[in-house]
Formats: sequence, C-alpha cells, structure tokens
Amino acid sequence: MIFPALLRAYGRITRRATFGVVGDLPPLEDIPDQIIYAETADLYQVTLLGRGRWPWSPPEPIGRFSFPACTIDKVAGSPDNFVALTDTLHMKFHRDYVRISVLDRAMA
Repeated sequence: MIFPALLRAYGRITRRATFGVVGDLPPLEDIPDQIIYAETADLYQVTLLGRGRWPWSPPEPIGRFSFPACTIDKVAGSPDNFVALTDTLHMKFHRDYVRISVLDRAMA
C-alpha cells in the first residue's frame, strides 16, 4: 500500500514520524494492540519522533499509535506533505508538523 511508503519517505525527509516501532516499548504498552486488534492481519504502527536535545542528536520517539490497515479510506499528497484518512483518524503529515484528529464513532 502507498501509506507505508509515503510515511517512510516522510520520516527520511522531516524526521518527525516514521512507519513502524522505533526504540524499545515498555512491556505493557503493546498489550492493548494485541487485545483490540487480535483478529486484524495488518496493523499499521506509526512512531512520532521529537527533536533531540542537540542539533546533531538523533530523533527520539515521543509517541506511538496504531490502526488496522484495512481502515484507510484515502491517502493523498506528496512525501513531505500528505493526508491519510481512516474511519476514525484524520492524519496530516506536513513538513513542519504532524496533526492527528481522532473522530468520535458515536457522532459519525
């Protein structure tokens, strides 16, 4: 699918987010994904990255979220500025920021 390729390219260009898990996860952090998405074959995991303390230090993982691959409705844009829409998430990956909007299923 195009979303992982765009997100990997976005990570190389901006160093703000990347596809997959970066760094060590605390032991209990992965349990909700295993329970909620137990029947889901493909689970996309996105790691949000923050700037290091010094300009030459590598980016540090500051957050992580995941969602089933089958829920992606639309992906549009270029590698340094794209939008991905699912049934519950609107994700905007811009050169200067990452914006994640979580939609309430009760309102949809």
